[in-house]
Amino acid sequence: MVQHVAAFSELQEARHGADYDPAFDATRSRALSHVRTARAGIEAIGRMDKANLHQFDMFLLLALGGERMMKNS
Repeated sequence: MVQHVAAFSELQEARHGADYDPAFDATRSRALSHVRTARAGIEAIGRMDKANLHQFDMFLLLALGGERMMKNS
């Protein structure tokens, strides 16, 4: 699960840079690297056992919606 969290964090940081940093250097090779990271993460999620999948769901809820999302889940 640590790999999933690291990939999510890396991709979120890249997205934030692309959206808000005028100095962000968007190159084809970087974009393709992010696509590979996302695909690997999605494939790894498909291989997770149910206990880890639930933990990852909770991580995503916190990362995307904060504490409010956790309370509503």
